[in-house]
Amino acid sequence: MAVQSIDLPRDTTMKDIAASLRAIAGFTAADLVTMKQVKAIVEGKKEKEVFAIGDQITVPWTDKATNVTYAAVMDVVHFGDVELKDGETTNAMFLQWHYCTPFGVQYDAAEAEVATEATFSEKYNYYTKNKYGSFSLATVTTGDAIPAGTTYYHSAIKDPSGNICRYGYNRWSHSAMRQWLNSKAGVNAWWAAQHKGDVKPAELATKAGFLTGFNDDFLSCLTPIKIVTIPNTISEPDKNTPTEVTYDKIFLPSMEQMYCAPQASGEGDYWEYWKRASGSATPCEQWQIYPEVVTYAIENHNSPQGVCMRSTSRGISCKTWGVDRSGNVTDSGYAYHSMRCAPVCAITGTPVAQ
Repeated sequence: MAVQSIDLPRDTTMKDIAASLRAIAGFTAADLVTMKQVKAIVEGKKEKEVFAIGDQITVPWTDKATNVTYAAVMDVVHFGDVELKDGETTNAMFLQWHYCTPFGVQYDAAEAEVATEATFSEKYNYYTKNKYGSFSLATVTTGDAIPAGTTYYHSAIKDPSGNICRYGYNRWSHSAMRQWLNSKAGVNAWWAAQHKGDVKPAELATKAGFLTGFNDDFLSCLTPIKIVTIPNTISEPDKNTPTEVTYDKIFLPSMEQMYCAPQASGEGDYWEYWKRASGSATPCEQWQIYPEVVTYAIENHNSPQGVCMRSTSRGISCKTWGVDRSGNVTDSGYAYHSMRCAPVCAITGTPVAQ
């Protein structure tokens, strides 16, 4: 089947339910006008008959800070079952941005919040910083006075390396990136601390939540699905948590989903789209270059960009995996870097509760 590209109009003239049902009955992808029709096809379990891996759907996305609207081209990257919050399993079609976001967002800011309390608290772990900018986990006694003349930093996260204070924290469930991708709130409103000592990202003051960029037609089709992520093995509570579960409308792909060999398996299926794109019979190896999987900027379609995934670099508390602008599968990106991404959503076979 040839790749189909469907450009859904910016000012959606909503068809009624009958039009969506006609799409199920026999429309081709080229006949579609709204995302609700796409959703109806998936609800009718006809997605594999209408769409193929590599087909594209284009919707408008607006950066509310600049009022610039982009054509967000989304690739059909996978068909598979997903689990919803209520435990129900349903069919789904996964859509991923073909081009990356026009700007980066800190996966997680450096967690160097200064301790201003008078005494050491059991709610925190404490860190000190040396003259080179490195942080160390301090040994303190709960209830003792914090000595004058020494600056302590505090966090609910215990990181023996101290790296979260300098480079940020790589846990998906606590990340600023996850909050941004799943928020319809405006500037200064889409982020909240996920643990004591969490620090707001730089982009909070200038960018609105990612979901503010979509129209109601697209937003009405999004459903939170179960996302499994494997935490790092360094910090606590991460090293005591084999896997964690979130329920997200928008998410970053894992290494496995991007057809990359993972450090630990269990974060999702290999997606056929990326297997075909890589041209490799086996999953892309870590620290190897695959020019075919480079992602380009949405603003010009020809500027290669590094994009981050949600998979942690397991032996360190402050890095996630990604694909850099050369196509190298790498964990060189620190969480506090403002990284672009190619977000994913799943259009599910279960009606969205209104």
